[in-house]
Amino acid sequence: MRDQITCRALLGSSAFLVLLAACGGGTATTSTETTADAVDVAPAPPQLQPTDYLPADTFSVLAVDVTRLRSSPYYPTVVEAFKSTDEMSPEEEEMLHALVERTSKVWAVGVPDDDGTGADMGVILIEGDYEPGQPEAALRMVMPNRYELEQIEIAGHRVFTGGGGMLGEIDARHWLLGPPERVQPLLENPPGAFPAQSDPAWAEAQQWLQRPQAGVTFLGLGGPALHYELERETPMDAQTAQSTRAVAFSLDADNGVTVEAMGLMDDPVVAAEVIQWVQQQLDALGQSMVAGMLGLGPILQAVVAQAEGTVAGIRLQIPDAEIRRLLGLLPNLMSQ
Repeated sequence: MRDQITCRALLGSSAFLVLLAACGGGTATTSTETTADAVDVAPAPPQLQPTDYLPADTFSVLAVDVTRLRSSPYYPTVVEAFKSTDEMSPEEEEMLHALVERTSKVWAVGVPDDDGTGADMGVILIEGDYEPGQPEAALRMVMPNRYELEQIEIAGHRVFTGGGGMLGEIDARHWLLGPPERVQPLLENPPGAFPAQSDPAWAEAQQWLQRPQAGVTFLGLGGPALHYELERETPMDAQTAQSTRAVAFSLDADNGVTVEAMGLMDDPVVAAEVIQWVQQQLDALGQSMVAGMLGLGPILQAVVAQAEGTVAGIRLQIPDAEIRRLLGLLPNLMSQ
């Protein structure tokens, strides 16, 4: 393990199977009554789900249940803290707030980069109930030149493109955002369920989470792309990263905050080594000046880190009173 931790900001309709019943009828001819043969009608194909538009080479999915997070008792405090910063203009702040209030879910997916040895952001799938003009207005706001946005049509989908980005309307509630070379093929030929989610390691990682429907979840399948990201963006060394079959994370904020994180390794010895390193880092952090200033000692002591076979798992439950105490420090922290 490396000593320094680097961090990077992270930021549906159900499938229907429609069966048409066979039908028959009768007709009369002169004095003899005959019954027409029943005609078999083939069942209609299943209706595509929005997630069927995600890339076939997806190896990781960050899912944010915005509706669930908005229902958190801590949401209003966080919103007010962000409003107190000068990071956005009043116009941008108003637009962002309107979008968050109308957004239900967001999926951000990772895909291998062009040479297959690293990782890249694929697309972002957005679900929400927006007023006419809201999605494209938001896209204009983040473009260098908001007036160059062009509306076109791809495979019957309304699409906005410009500034190196593309926003495609899947249906009235779902939008696909990303580079044109990614979004256009997905709109033209949705690949369906991406293979990674059918891998046994993906399923095992997902089942380990006690809150798989939390406000924020992340799942990643081992392979060159994930291994590259783990080695570059986490304290893992190359050997440990290469041993990772899958990772999972969840965060929920209802009555307190619940955090879960796990790595599914290919060897129990590696899983035990990961947990040993985590414990060392928790002990060191507990002695740090920052932990003392913020009173993080009880939280760090509440972390349960243990190896379960090939799983290196971490669970943490932070009580409501402790979360509210930390939120009280948020305005001062964000103003610095």
